[in-house]
Amino acid sequence: LVISSTQTSNYDADNRIFTLSQREFNDARKSMDRITAQARNAASDVKDVIVYNALAPVVAKKDKQVRLRKNPTTKRFQQVLMNSSGLDEEDHAALVEMVTSDATRIARSQPEKLSALRDEVQLATLDALIVEYETMLSEGHNESDWQNFFQDQPLLLSMAFGYPIIQVEGHASVGGRKISGFGEKIADFLYQNGQTGNVALFEIKTPSSPLLETREYRGGLHAAHKELSGSVSQILDQRYQLQLHFASKIAASEMFALKSYAIDCCVVSGTLPTEKVKQKSLELIRHNSKDVTIITYDELLIKLKQLSQFLAADKESKPAK
Repeated sequence: LVISSTQTSNYDADNRIFTLSQREFNDARKSMDRITAQARNAASDVKDVIVYNALAPVVAKKDKQVRLRKNPTTKRFQQVLMNSSGLDEEDHAALVEMVTSDATRIARSQPEKLSALRDEVQLATLDALIVEYETMLSEGHNESDWQNFFQDQPLLLSMAFGYPIIQVEGHASVGGRKISGFGEKIADFLYQNGQTGNVALFEIKTPSSPLLETREYRGGLHAAHKELSGSVSQILDQRYQLQLHFASKIAASEMFALKSYAIDCCVVSGTLPTEKVKQKSLELIRHNSKDVTIITYDELLIKLKQLSQFLAADKESKPAK
């Protein structure tokens, strides 16, 4: 094959030489490039919609339809691609793997699309967690079930305080073992401040755990239920034991980033009462408990939903690219 800038296109059968003029070569190359670009545009359009529709059921949004282009070739490519079979579970896994492995290149070439996909995934993941959490609340699980759930979903407890914390350990040993070997003090969860390393302890009860005594104490007030008082005393003792044994625990575990400047404590228990007088009593009790944060299961759910609404509003406010 000879590409010539001076000769016209011809074929020499004796010498088996095909001569292609430079002009005709350039015309053919441009046509192929044009077809390739049209195919890529069509594939991009269809893939965007497929990814969106794969996530849409999770975030309770309607499916999108591919917007057909005016160019007849591109339009035909779109129609052919749309008639292919939908994605199954294996396809979804391959799609996720492809995006993950190619994330660096996508971030450089199409950062706005990667950012949009990240926002969709964050929303989908968060909304799926909300649904799972609401299901758990309706099924009456025991403490062990909730501890396992919080172990698998560390985001939930990280929202208990007004600063960023990350999970360190579930069923963490905080010391206090007797000479006989019994009586080890175990906290349900140990978290740490992501910036300072200051640790926090969590005591987990159930959504059905009582917070207030049923009978009115006096003056329209209800006293804290003995189970709530016991939980507060228990986590304060865990904090005391951890402070006593902190140096040895850190040295043994080699978790030198953990600090015990001022160990925070949190009890997750019960749900908010509906009666105004009980709401008042609960607020008086927990706001007077300066060393222990008391948060209910439905309050954690509200925090999750507020985060979801914030992310959705932030996504909607971003200009279309």
